[in-house]
Amino acid sequence: MNTLIGTTLANRFKIRAHQTRTQYTDTYQAWDNIIQKTVILAVINPPFSEDENLIRRFRREARTLQEIAHPNILRFLGFYEADNLFFYATDMPAGIPLKQVILRQQKPFSPQLAHKVLEPICKALGYAHYLDVIHRDISSEHIYLGKKEGCFLEAFGLPYIIGDAFTPTTPFYTPPELFEGVILQSTVDLRVDLFALGVVLYEMLTGGIYPYQGDQAGEEITDLRQRVRWEMENSTIYPPSAFNPLVNPRIDEVVIRVLQPDPSSRFPSAMEFLNAYDHALNIKIWSPPAPQPKKETREHPSPAEVFSALTRQNPPPASEKIITQPVPPREGEQKSEDEAPKVGEEKPVETPIQEPPAPPASEAETLLVEQSPIPPQPPQAPEQEPPTPPTSEDETLLVEQPPIPPQPPQTPNQEPPAPPASEDETLLVE
Repeated sequence: MNTLIGTTLANRFKIRAHQTRTQYTDTYQAWDNIIQKTVILAVINPPFSEDENLIRRFRREARTLQEIAHPNILRFLGFYEADNLFFYATDMPAGIPLKQVILRQQKPFSPQLAHKVLEPICKALGYAHYLDVIHRDISSEHIYLGKKEGCFLEAFGLPYIIGDAFTPTTPFYTPPELFEGVILQSTVDLRVDLFALGVVLYEMLTGGIYPYQGDQAGEEITDLRQRVRWEMENSTIYPPSAFNPLVNPRIDEVVIRVLQPDPSSRFPSAMEFLNAYDHALNIKIWSPPAPQPKKETREHPSPAEVFSALTRQNPPPASEKIITQPVPPREGEQKSEDEAPKVGEEKPVETPIQEPPAPPASEAETLLVEQSPIPPQPPQAPEQEPPTPPTSEDETLLVEQPPIPPQPPQTPNQEPPAPPASEDETLLVE
């Protein structure tokens, strides 16, 4: 087949390089002169290319495969026949196989990183299964990781056309119902794709380990496919958490369920598989809280302690000092424990009450203050003159009436004149 390199098939595809070879096809890298881009050509090998029924079915189903349009599935471009060769063309994957990424990393994927691969592939399978198309050849070598475009599933092709007679080339991805001699038409459905995708998920979470490796079978079984089949039917797999501490028990349950040998025990669809993984990924395993150190407990402070603390933190200004006076206890009353002074407690400073200063005195009041104080005299009752007897006409004439001195005119809003001072006051004023 290497003789095809450099040739042009169907006046359209110029073959540049050989890629892979299986019992079903040889794949090449070719240039498409019509769409002006690099594509993949899968040339069907004998004896399948000599099966007329298979070729007839491929021609009939080619239009169905061309109608599959999903952003995470490589396009099927068409089925062709030229120079006695039967082949089909698909898009060239813009990335590297997932298998290479797993081997390069040399450590398990985190559950979150595995989810970034699982989610688009599950959505792609859900779309294809809705169209009643089964891939049948899912593996980590047929899933591609692009730098910008994301994840891609290899285009649907010959495995779908062959149908139930197709057996994956790698036995580790083959479900028990597809092994030779145990094919049951009633059980072969979309769940064969879910089993293979579960193996891919197990690879990512364990760092490249297959769930069924065939190493537990007896020495009498020499064929690898039969050893893997025996292990699927007679042993249980190790949960991914045995190889990856980041995997929680709920993810283990999801992976173990999708890898069950019995198809009825698996998830019924790709979207239910994805939803179960999402649910298990977002749940945090409960763990008891760490013990906290005990805090020292103390009694509530007394009002005096609170007042003393506030006074030390925010002392009042000098002009607004608080004056406290001790209140003497009543007769028969004792001091309470809160009011009693405590050891180390600062007593509030008692400031004596001072009388406000007197206003400045006038000059006359100053002289009065300097003189010796006059002892206060008891108030005297006003003297009342006894009634005078009526006088006769002659006595009335003899009594001279005192002259009335003239009074100066009074100015309005003036105080009345002070009464004549006594003889002592006159001396003091002089």
